[in-house]
Amino acid sequence: MDAGYWTTEHMPLKERLDKVRQSDLVVIAGTPIIYMVSGHSFLSDPWASEVFKKRLKNISDKPLISLGIGSILEDDEQRLTDGWPDEMAFLKEFVDRNNLITTRDRITQDLLVSLAPERKGKVIESVCPSLWASESLGIARNEKSLDGNLIGLSFSVESSNWDSKPHRSADARRHSADLIVGHLLKRHRDVRLICHNEIDYDVQKEIAAAHGLQKPLVASARSMLECLSGARAAITWRIHGAIGALSLGVPALLFKTDSRWETAERLGATTWKDDSQDVGTLLQLIDDFIMAAPDRSVALSNFVREKRQREEAKIVEAIRRANPIAP
Repeated sequence: MDAGYWTTEHMPLKERLDKVRQSDLVVIAGTPIIYMVSGHSFLSDPWASEVFKKRLKNISDKPLISLGIGSILEDDEQRLTDGWPDEMAFLKEFVDRNNLITTRDRITQDLLVSLAPERKGKVIESVCPSLWASESLGIARNEKSLDGNLIGLSFSVESSNWDSKPHRSADARRHSADLIVGHLLKRHRDVRLICHNEIDYDVQKEIAAAHGLQKPLVASARSMLECLSGARAAITWRIHGAIGALSLGVPALLFKTDSRWETAERLGATTWKDDSQDVGTLLQLIDDFIMAAPDRSVALSNFVREKRQREEAKIVEAIRRANPIAP
Protein backbone atom coordinates (compact mmCIF):
# COMPACT_ATOMS: atom_id res chain seq x y z
CA MET A 1 0.00 0.00 0.00
CA ASP A 2 1.23 3.48 -0.82
CA ALA A 3 -0.07 6.32 1.34
CA GLY A 4 0.01 9.92 0.17
CA TYR A 5 0.46 12.26 3.13
CA TRP A 6 -1.02 15.73 2.90
CA THR A 7 1.74 17.47 4.82
CA THR A 8 3.47 20.83 5.03
CA GLU A 9 6.84 19.39 4.10
CA HIS A 10 8.84 21.36 1.56
CA MET A 11 8.14 19.13 -1.42
CA PRO A 12 7.47 20.74 -4.83
CA LEU A 13 3.73 21.09 -5.36
CA LYS A 14 3.63 19.02 -8.55
CA GLU A 15 5.65 16.23 -6.95
CA ARG A 16 3.37 16.26 -3.90
CA LEU A 17 0.20 16.16 -5.98
CA ASP A 18 1.59 13.38 -8.18
CA LYS A 19 2.36 11.32 -5.07
CA VAL A 20 -1.19 11.83 -3.79
CA ARG A 21 -2.76 10.89 -7.14
CA GLN A 22 -0.67 7.71 -7.36
CA SER A 23 -1.45 6.59 -3.81
CA ASP A 24 -3.91 3.97 -2.61
CA LEU A 25 -4.84 6.05 0.43
CA VAL A 26 -4.63 9.76 1.30
CA VAL A 27 -3.85 10.79 4.89
CA ILE A 28 -4.55 14.39 5.94
CA ALA A 29 -2.46 15.04 9.04
CA GLY A 30 -2.91 17.85 11.52
CA THR A 31 -5.11 20.24 9.53
CA PRO A 32 -6.71 22.97 11.67
CA ILE A 33 -10.42 22.97 10.96
CA ILE A 34 -10.30 26.78 11.14
CA TYR A 35 -8.85 26.80 7.62
CA MET A 36 -12.10 25.35 6.35
CA VAL A 37 -14.21 28.03 8.05
CA SER A 38 -12.96 31.26 6.48
CA GLY A 39 -14.46 34.36 8.02
CA HIS A 40 -14.77 32.97 11.53
CA SER A 41 -11.65 34.73 12.80
CA PHE A 42 -8.54 36.26 11.30
CA LEU A 43 -8.88 34.09 8.18
CA SER A 44 -11.37 36.40 6.47
CA ASP A 45 -9.80 35.62 3.10
CA PRO A 46 -11.59 32.57 1.63
CA TRP A 47 -8.39 31.46 -0.13
CA ALA A 48 -7.49 28.74 2.36
CA SER A 49 -10.86 27.02 2.37
CA GLU A 50 -11.18 27.27 -1.42
CA VAL A 51 -7.78 25.63 -1.89
CA PHE A 52 -8.75 22.89 0.53
CA LYS A 53 -12.02 22.23 -1.30
CA LYS A 54 -10.22 22.07 -4.66
CA ARG A 55 -7.67 19.59 -3.31
CA LEU A 56 -10.40 17.35 -1.91
CA LYS A 57 -12.15 17.39 -5.28
CA ASN A 58 -8.92 16.36 -7.02
CA ILE A 59 -8.72 13.19 -4.89
CA SER A 60 -12.42 12.30 -4.94
CA ASP A 61 -11.61 8.73 -6.02
CA LYS A 62 -9.15 8.07 -3.14
CA PRO A 63 -9.91 6.59 0.28
CA LEU A 64 -9.26 9.25 2.90
CA ILE A 65 -8.46 9.38 6.62
CA SER A 66 -7.66 12.53 8.63
CA LEU A 67 -5.52 12.41 11.76
CA GLY A 68 -5.15 15.11 14.40
CA ILE A 69 -7.83 17.47 13.07
CA GLY A 70 -8.17 20.47 15.37
CA SER A 71 -9.40 24.01 15.74
CA ILE A 72 -9.32 27.24 17.65
CA LEU A 73 -13.06 27.68 17.25
CA GLU A 74 -14.76 29.09 20.33
CA ASP A 75 -18.44 29.30 19.42
CA ASP A 76 -20.83 26.48 20.27
CA GLU A 77 -22.11 24.20 17.53
CA GLN A 78 -25.47 25.96 17.12
CA ARG A 79 -23.95 29.41 16.64
CA LEU A 80 -21.45 28.04 14.14
CA THR A 81 -24.20 26.25 12.21
CA ASP A 82 -26.40 29.36 12.16
CA GLY A 83 -23.62 31.82 11.41
CA TRP A 84 -21.62 29.95 8.77
CA PRO A 85 -24.07 27.58 6.99
CA ASP A 86 -21.96 27.19 3.82
CA GLU A 87 -18.83 26.36 5.78
CA MET A 88 -20.71 23.96 8.02
CA ALA A 89 -22.17 22.22 4.96
CA PHE A 90 -18.63 21.76 3.66
CA LEU A 91 -17.44 20.40 7.00
CA LYS A 92 -20.28 17.85 6.94
CA GLU A 93 -19.18 16.86 3.44
CA PHE A 94 -15.64 16.57 4.77
CA VAL A 95 -16.76 14.26 7.60
CA ASP A 96 -18.80 12.12 5.21
CA ARG A 97 -15.83 11.91 2.86
CA ASN A 98 -13.51 10.36 5.47
CA ASN A 99 -13.23 6.73 6.46
CA LEU A 100 -11.84 7.91 9.80
CA ILE A 101 -11.15 11.21 11.58
CA THR A 102 -9.22 11.62 14.82
CA THR A 103 -9.57 14.99 16.55
CA ARG A 104 -7.10 16.73 18.82
CA ASP A 105 -9.58 18.67 21.02
CA ARG A 106 -13.09 18.44 22.45
CA ILE A 107 -14.46 21.47 20.57
CA THR A 108 -13.61 19.97 17.18
CA GLN A 109 -14.91 16.56 18.25
CA ASP A 110 -18.27 17.95 19.35
CA LEU A 111 -18.60 20.12 16.25
CA LEU A 112 -17.94 17.35 13.73
CA VAL A 113 -20.18 14.84 15.51
CA SER A 114 -23.00 17.41 15.68
CA LEU A 115 -22.72 17.99 11.94
CA ALA A 116 -22.81 14.29 11.07
CA PRO A 117 -24.15 12.32 14.06
CA GLU A 118 -24.57 9.23 11.92
CA ARG A 119 -20.76 9.20 11.50
CA LYS A 120 -20.05 9.37 15.23
CA GLY A 121 -18.20 6.07 15.24
CA LYS A 122 -15.83 7.36 12.56
CA VAL A 123 -14.88 10.54 14.50
CA ILE A 124 -12.64 9.68 17.44
CA GLU A 125 -11.25 12.10 20.01
CA SER A 126 -7.51 11.77 20.52
CA VAL A 127 -4.76 14.28 21.34
CA CYS A 128 -2.59 16.79 19.50
CA PRO A 129 -0.12 15.03 17.14
CA SER A 130 2.70 17.14 18.61
CA LEU A 131 2.73 14.66 21.51
CA TRP A 132 4.77 12.37 19.23
CA ALA A 133 7.12 15.07 17.91
CA SER A 134 10.00 14.65 20.35
CA GLU A 135 9.97 10.88 19.87
CA SER A 136 9.90 11.08 16.07
CA LEU A 137 12.63 13.75 15.99
CA GLY A 138 14.82 11.89 18.48
CA ILE A 139 14.91 14.75 21.01
CA ALA A 140 15.13 13.86 24.71
CA ARG A 141 15.17 15.96 27.83
CA ASN A 142 18.50 17.11 29.22
CA GLU A 143 18.37 15.71 32.75
CA LYS A 144 20.61 18.52 34.01
CA SER A 145 17.70 20.88 33.35
CA LEU A 146 15.69 19.46 36.26
CA ASP A 147 17.33 21.79 38.76
CA GLY A 148 18.23 24.46 36.22
CA ASN A 149 16.94 27.98 35.84
CA LEU A 150 15.73 28.04 32.24
CA ILE A 151 12.02 28.79 31.77
CA GLY A 152 10.53 28.48 28.29
CA LEU A 153 7.82 31.11 27.84
CA SER A 154 5.46 30.73 24.90
CA PHE A 155 3.37 33.88 24.64
CA SER A 156 0.55 34.18 22.11
CA VAL A 157 -1.14 37.31 20.84
CA GLU A 158 -3.04 35.32 18.25
CA SER A 159 -5.71 33.91 20.54
CA SER A 160 -6.20 37.02 22.65
CA ASN A 161 -9.24 38.33 20.85
CA TRP A 162 -11.40 35.22 20.46
CA ASP A 163 -10.24 32.42 22.75
CA SER A 164 -10.65 34.36 25.99
CA LYS A 165 -13.90 34.67 27.90
CA PRO A 166 -14.54 37.51 28.38
CA HIS A 167 -12.47 38.74 25.44
CA ARG A 168 -9.25 40.47 26.47
CA SER A 169 -7.31 42.79 24.26
CA ALA A 170 -3.88 41.96 22.92
CA ASP A 171 -2.52 44.89 24.98
CA ALA A 172 -3.80 43.30 28.20
CA ARG A 173 -2.26 39.97 27.23
CA ARG A 174 1.05 41.65 26.45
CA HIS A 175 1.04 43.45 29.80
CA SER A 176 0.61 40.16 31.66
CA ALA A 177 3.46 38.53 29.73
CA ASP A 178 5.70 41.52 30.38
CA LEU A 179 4.89 41.34 34.09
CA ILE A 180 5.66 37.61 34.26
CA VAL A 181 8.98 37.99 32.43
CA GLY A 182 10.06 40.78 34.78
CA HIS A 183 9.14 38.71 37.81
CA LEU A 184 11.03 35.65 36.58
CA LEU A 185 14.15 37.70 35.98
CA LYS A 186 13.93 39.15 39.50
CA ARG A 187 13.84 35.56 40.72
CA HIS A 188 17.08 34.98 38.77
CA ARG A 189 15.46 32.71 36.22
CA ASP A 190 16.71 32.48 32.65
CA VAL A 191 13.84 33.19 30.27
CA ARG A 192 13.63 32.05 26.64
CA LEU A 193 10.78 33.51 24.61
CA ILE A 194 9.30 31.15 22.00
CA CYS A 195 7.16 32.24 19.02
CA HIS A 196 4.90 29.83 17.16
CA ASN A 197 4.37 32.15 14.21
CA GLU A 198 5.08 35.61 12.86
CA ILE A 199 1.93 37.04 14.47
CA ASP A 200 3.57 36.87 17.89
CA TYR A 201 7.10 37.88 16.91
CA ASP A 202 6.92 41.69 17.02
CA VAL A 203 5.32 41.77 20.46
CA GLN A 204 7.75 39.21 21.86
CA LYS A 205 10.66 41.14 20.37
CA GLU A 206 9.50 44.26 22.24
CA ILE A 207 9.25 42.32 25.49
CA ALA A 208 12.71 40.82 24.94
CA ALA A 209 14.25 44.23 24.23
CA ALA A 210 12.62 45.78 27.31
CA HIS A 211 14.21 43.14 29.56
CA GLY A 212 17.55 42.70 27.82
CA LEU A 213 16.76 39.20 26.54
CA GLN A 214 17.89 37.65 23.28
CA LYS A 215 15.48 37.82 20.36
CA PRO A 216 12.58 35.35 20.52
CA LEU A 217 13.01 31.92 19.05
CA VAL A 218 10.81 31.56 15.97
CA ALA A 219 10.04 27.92 16.47
CA SER A 220 9.94 25.00 14.16
CA ALA A 221 8.97 21.78 15.93
CA ARG A 222 12.63 20.82 16.21
CA SER A 223 13.94 24.16 17.47
CA MET A 224 11.14 24.51 20.03
CA LEU A 225 11.70 21.01 21.41
CA GLU A 226 15.47 21.46 21.51
CA CYS A 227 14.95 24.63 23.52
CA LEU A 228 12.41 23.08 25.90
CA SER A 229 14.58 19.98 26.40
CA GLY A 230 16.89 22.16 28.48
CA ALA A 231 14.12 23.88 30.47
CA ARG A 232 13.11 23.41 34.08
CA ALA A 233 9.51 24.31 33.18
CA ALA A 234 7.37 25.96 30.51
CA ILE A 235 4.78 28.73 30.86
CA THR A 236 2.51 29.13 27.87
CA TRP A 237 -0.62 30.77 26.54
CA ARG A 238 -0.83 28.28 23.69
CA ILE A 239 -1.35 24.52 23.59
CA HIS A 240 1.59 23.80 21.27
CA GLY A 241 4.14 25.00 23.81
CA ALA A 242 2.45 23.00 26.57
CA ILE A 243 2.29 19.71 24.67
CA GLY A 244 5.80 20.16 23.30
CA ALA A 245 7.07 20.50 26.86
CA LEU A 246 4.96 17.61 28.15
CA SER A 247 6.24 15.32 25.40
CA LEU A 248 9.69 15.77 26.93
CA GLY A 249 8.54 15.39 30.53
CA VAL A 250 8.91 19.12 31.18
CA PRO A 251 6.14 20.49 33.45
CA ALA A 252 3.94 23.00 31.64
CA LEU A 253 1.63 25.73 32.93
CA LEU A 254 -1.04 26.61 30.35
CA PHE A 255 -3.45 29.51 30.73
CA LYS A 256 -7.00 28.59 29.76
CA THR A 257 -7.11 31.44 27.28
CA ASP A 258 -6.43 28.72 24.71
CA SER A 259 -9.76 27.00 24.08
CA ARG A 260 -7.99 23.65 23.69
CA TRP A 261 -6.68 23.61 27.27
CA GLU A 262 -8.54 20.40 28.19
CA THR A 263 -6.36 18.41 25.80
CA ALA A 264 -3.20 19.62 27.56
CA GLU A 265 -4.71 19.07 31.00
CA ARG A 266 -5.46 15.43 30.13
CA LEU A 267 -1.77 15.04 29.31
CA GLY A 268 -0.62 16.38 32.67
CA ALA A 269 -0.39 20.15 32.17
CA THR A 270 -1.13 22.50 35.03
CA THR A 271 -3.91 24.79 33.80
CA TRP A 272 -4.99 28.15 35.17
CA LYS A 273 -8.11 30.13 34.29
CA ASP A 274 -6.33 33.05 32.60
CA ASP A 275 -3.70 35.70 33.17
CA SER A 276 -6.03 38.42 34.47
CA GLN A 277 -6.24 37.54 38.17
CA ASP A 278 -4.63 39.86 40.70
CA VAL A 279 -0.89 40.23 40.38
CA GLY A 280 0.00 38.69 43.72
CA THR A 281 -2.01 35.52 43.05
CA LEU A 282 -0.63 35.17 39.53
CA LEU A 283 3.02 35.52 40.50
CA GLN A 284 2.67 33.25 43.54
CA LEU A 285 1.11 30.58 41.32
CA ILE A 286 4.07 30.79 38.97
CA ASP A 287 6.62 30.65 41.80
CA ASP A 288 4.97 27.57 43.32
CA PHE A 289 4.73 25.86 39.93
CA ILE A 290 8.41 26.40 39.11
CA MET A 291 9.61 25.30 42.56
CA ALA A 292 7.64 22.06 42.33
CA ALA A 293 8.65 21.30 38.75
CA PRO A 294 11.67 19.02 39.44
CA ASP A 295 9.65 16.79 41.77
CA ARG A 296 6.91 16.40 39.16
CA SER A 297 9.16 15.60 36.22
CA VAL A 298 9.76 11.87 36.68
CA ALA A 299 6.11 11.02 37.33
CA LEU A 300 5.09 13.30 34.46
CA SER A 301 7.50 11.60 32.05
CA ASN A 302 6.09 8.18 32.90
CA PHE A 303 2.50 9.40 32.64
CA VAL A 304 3.07 11.01 29.23
CA ARG A 305 4.89 7.93 27.91
CA GLU A 306 2.01 5.67 28.92
CA LYS A 307 -0.55 8.10 27.53
CA ARG A 308 1.31 8.25 24.22
CA GLN A 309 1.39 4.46 23.97
CA ARG A 310 -2.33 4.18 24.75
CA GLU A 311 -3.28 6.84 22.22
CA GLU A 312 -1.08 5.25 19.58
CA ALA A 313 -2.70 1.86 20.14
CA LYS A 314 -6.16 3.44 19.99
CA ILE A 315 -5.43 5.17 16.69
CA VAL A 316 -3.89 2.05 15.12
CA GLU A 317 -6.94 0.01 16.14
CA ALA A 318 -9.29 2.71 14.79
CA ILE A 319 -7.49 2.66 11.44
CA ARG A 320 -7.70 -1.14 11.36
CA ARG A 321 -11.44 -1.05 12.05
CA ALA A 322 -12.02 1.70 9.49
CA ASN A 323 -10.36 -0.56 6.90
CA PRO A 324 -9.80 2.33 4.44
CA ILE A 325 -8.40 -0.04 1.83
CA ALA A 326 -10.09 -3.39 1.37
CA PRO A 327 -7.60 -6.30 1.37
